[in-house]
Amino acid sequence: MSWWTQTKEDLGTLTPVGISFAIVAAAGAIGWVVSPTNRFDVGLLVGVIAGPILGPIAAKFEFEMVTEELTREVRGLYLEGKMKRYSLLFSVNGGAFAIAKLLRGADPPGGLSMAALSVGAVVFTILMTADIWLWGAGMRGLYGEKLFRPIGQTILLMIGALLASGWILIASG
Repeated sequence: MSWWTQTKEDLGTLTPVGISFAIVAAAGAIGWVVSPTNRFDVGLLVGVIAGPILGPIAAKFEFEMVTEELTREVRGLYLEGKMKRYSLLFSVNGGAFAIAKLLRGADPPGGLSMAALSVGAVVFTILMTADIWLWGAGMRGLYGEKLFRPIGQTILLMIGALLASGWILIASG
């Protein structure tokens, strides 16, 4: 499969992720416009709750179902891959948070601004959410409906939305 064909296929699989993050961004923007103090944290909160639920529904996200029983090796592969990806997501965001604490001083080291760090963290969070989604969707496509179920999809999208929203709030404040 060519790079371009694989990219088009992946983008189709990632439609729920894109819709979810778009809902978070739209809710934050609406909150910013509607709020008399131009604070969009309430809008982001609504988006963090609504986006992960409505994203997969709006995209009419479905898989072809395989009903074979999972082997121990397949369950282990799925859990190990998922946990490594989640660990990377949380480790990098934790490291960025530590850097953000350093930037609170009067003279930030290296000229890095809080806004630049926040944008980088949001982009990384969205890319990692997409990577975890592709991993789960691929495993579900190969091994069936017992992997990457709707609750796991919602949890992934909510974690990504919470992290991205937190970084947006840091950049704005």
